Amino acid sequence: VEVKSIKFLLEKTVSDRVTLSIYRQSYESKIVEHGKLMQSIAKEVRKLKKRKRAYQSLDQHDSEVTLAEIKECEEAVQDLQLKLELVENDLDQLRAKCPSVEDSEEDAKENIIHENASALKLISKLEGPALRTLLWN
Repeated sequence: VEVKSIKFLLEKTVSDRVTLSIYRQSYESKIVEHGKLMQSIAKEVRKLKKRKRAYQSLDQHDSEVTLAEIKECEEAVQDLQLKLELVENDLDQLRAKCPSVEDSEEDAKENIIHENASALKLISKLEGPALRTLLWN
């Protein structure tokens, strides 16, 4: 019975580490995506401002072309803002599911060790045959 309890705790510890690792990878990729979207928005906004300045100094024919370009830039900025909101929502959901996802890897390891200290202590006290039984089952 003791071996089954310890095995359960060990499996839970491993499962927690794997889950945290998956969440952390997803979180990091979302952070990278967030940064790229912010850069894209900044680039489009600069382009939009440039087009608006050009629009003010052009004649009517050229201004129609520039007006179409301004509309395209505005739509691109709106699309990027929507994508940014979705990424931010994903990040919020990841933080809600796993608050320690923002912790450094060292802090996360310490938290997991602390949370599973009793199981690790029990495992460390087992004799060789009991450990083999635990690992092979």
